[in-house]
Amino acid sequence: MATSIKAAVVQAEPVWLDLAGSVKKACGLIVEAAKGGAKLVAFSEVWLPGYPAWIWARPVDPELQTRYIYNSLPVEGEAMEAIKETAKQHSIAVALGFSERSPSNSVYIAQAIISPQGELALHRRKVKPTHMERTIFGDGSGRDLANVTEINFGAEIGRLKVGALACWEHTQPLLKYHSISQGGVIHISMWPPIDPPTGPDDPGLWSMTADGCQNLSQTYAIESTAYVLHSTAVCTEKGIGTMSTQNEPLGSPDTEGIVYADLDLTKTVATRGWLDIVGHYSRPDLLWLGCTACAPSAAACVDFKAYTARGMENLAWTDECRNSHNNHRASPGARTPTTWPASTLQYLEAMREVRSGDREFSYKGNRFAWLSDGVSRAEWEPTADLAYYIRERDDRPHGSRGARWRTTTFERISDLQYIQPEPLSS
Repeated sequence: MATSIKAAVVQAEPVWLDLAGSVKKACGLIVEAAKGGAKLVAFSEVWLPGYPAWIWARPVDPELQTRYIYNSLPVEGEAMEAIKETAKQHSIAVALGFSERSPSNSVYIAQAIISPQGELALHRRKVKPTHMERTIFGDGSGRDLANVTEINFGAEIGRLKVGALACWEHTQPLLKYHSISQGGVIHISMWPPIDPPTGPDDPGLWSMTADGCQNLSQTYAIESTAYVLHSTAVCTEKGIGTMSTQNEPLGSPDTEGIVYADLDLTKTVATRGWLDIVGHYSRPDLLWLGCTACAPSAAACVDFKAYTARGMENLAWTDECRNSHNNHRASPGARTPTTWPASTLQYLEAMREVRSGDREFSYKGNRFAWLSDGVSRAEWEPTADLAYYIRERDDRPHGSRGARWRTTTFERISDLQYIQPEPLSS
């Protein structure tokens, strides 16, 4: 079995807000990377159909947002199938950043890892869009915490774990630790077009510059001891013109290209002999990360859509509705888009408690790990009555440890005043 693999990172400009054009260009770059000997090629964040940079200049642009939705990539459809087929024909794995268009016309910052066999091995969404990205993109869910997948690179190389995170997800310690715990050997760090380095007096954040973002990728490489493929995009005058922004071009046409690297897989093993933050260089008995993935069940989604369709008939004008979701073109029987088929106040009340029956839960490790070392918080209280459960009487305000704990739940433990219980009757 080979001890190295050749990987490629694409730095190129998409065909802005043009799904068909971007898919065609992506397939061409995949073919080029395969001919260059690469077994894995990585693209940048939302390379399809390009990063919506106008959100940092103006948060609301209905016309561009509508165009962006129409040119975003559905997970199931001819466009995705074309990319998967290209990967299969050329026996190369593809890590793709794209704007995902859902059946209800919401969009998400998404990532896909396609195997050399043309299978969609991983699909996830950015758990939390960054700042102004929230004006366009929705949040991910619990299932998107699974960001590492095993890829079969064939008999010569074997199976390797490949993972991905998007942009500022690399600033989140808990998310990174969870990612590292999944054992990735190669990690794709996807970024949008990035600002050039700034001076100390610049009002912007250094962590959003080219140097700062690269530093975050390098930090992940140190912490995970995995190979990190740092991928950014190019934005020239074409992108500036398409999105009507005032920024300077981020790169130029002559910076487009593909970077290749031979990754020595033995080095990840050797390095983890020194540093394995989820293994020998950790103390799970002192610090551990609990992870609960929670997502709406398929049955709940079907019922919710049906309820919404009925409810909106009474709550909104639905006769040939014109709106930004259908490009202001009315069509008979068109569905009125909505995120919640009721009032704002009713929504806030409904969101106070999660209906566990409507959701599917998955757990990282043992679901009872929250029990920790098996010791109750109250047992650390210096004056705790550790035998309250054998007391004959438990009907006084402070007559037992259990009663005292219930009445002082929201008080500071250090401020508690212990009241001596009455002696037990003989």
